[in-house]
Amino acid sequence: MIFGSIVSAVGGIATSYLQNKVEQTKAAGELKVAIEKRKTKMATGEIDWDQTMAEASKDSWKDEWILGLWSIPLILSFTGERGVEIVMKGFEALDKAPTWYTASLGVIVAASFGVRSAAKFFKK
Repeated sequence: MIFGSIVSAVGGIATSYLQNKVEQTKAAGELKVAIEKRKTKMATGEIDWDQTMAEASKDSWKDEWILGLWSIPLILSFTGERGVEIVMKGFEALDKAPTWYTASLGVIVAASFGVRSAAKFFKK
């Protein structure tokens, strides 16, 4: 009888241990699935955001205006010495501009052309 009780108790402990391991493995698997679902939702949200922004700005001249401004130094660089001088003086002036101003210009351009695209560009 005593031997049977000991075997039963050890068997109960072993069964409990194995059930606990199964539960841990199951919880770890569920956590991995939840993380993957969250990643998918985040990626979908980013895509949805880009699509929404593209749709909202399709009738806007903002991007064309910013592109035009960015093209001025390029165009002036091909107009001779006077154009190059104007471009260089402009860049020198911008180099002395307050950080808040140049950072604001970066944010405006990033917002116009896509924050993720700008982030990818600056990571290179």
